[in-house]
Amino acid sequence: MKRLLLVAALSLGLATWSWAQLNNAVILDRVFNDDPDSVSSHIKAWPAILLTDNKVDGDGVSPDFANRHAWFLSSDGVSAAQIPLDQPWIVSFDLTLIGSPVSPRKEAGFLVRIGMPWGYSEGQFIVNTDGHEVVAFGWPFPFYSFNANHGLSYNSGDTIHLGMTFFKDSSDGLYKVIYHANGYSSPALALDSQGLFTGWITPGGYLQVVIDAGNPSNAGAALFNNITVVPEPASIAVLGLGVAALALRRRRG
Repeated sequence: MKRLLLVAALSLGLATWSWAQLNNAVILDRVFNDDPDSVSSHIKAWPAILLTDNKVDGDGVSPDFANRHAWFLSSDGVSAAQIPLDQPWIVSFDLTLIGSPVSPRKEAGFLVRIGMPWGYSEGQFIVNTDGHEVVAFGWPFPFYSFNANHGLSYNSGDTIHLGMTFFKDSSDGLYKVIYHANGYSSPALALDSQGLFTGWITPGGYLQVVIDAGNPSNAGAALFNNITVVPEPASIAVLGLGVAALALRRRRG
């Protein structure tokens, strides 16, 4: 039993150490690059990230839809972290999105990749400037609207607190997500097609600016501030250690 306690304690230390390293991000500029001569930039000053894109006026070459810039949690600032699905987490940040003009659409928020046999699929939990939405979507992640369910609305220049909780529900074995926005939360919602998942998930964020052809003043900026990662696996390890200690006391008794 002493060995069991030692293993539990070592496991707790390892979980805490690995999650403590997720205090960085990798920036992926121009994930969409439909206007390659726009003027984009990023500033990473953890726990804050600023993404900007200016002069998004198109180049007349198809496709001519939008530019997208993304970031993902990382331990080294070089490679995106692939978190095992069985490790629950909570990620949150304060987001300020500015669109000039507000239309065509500028959007920003969570961008989460989950491993699939062909690579990955993406879920989004975002705000936008023209539809005033606070909404989550993107297969296999569940759809949820804070406009419809809580009356929230977003305007360009507002600061909104967004968060996501991801976990495996022990009651039914399903991977689920809870969305959080300005103090409101969705129910625990199950992801779709869970038999396809290949074992990892990567949370992050993005800015997308839709092209306004011929308008060099078209621009967008997104500030992700107070980025916080809560290492839920550590709390689970503490629970396991407590159970082991209780079993030891009962055996001695």
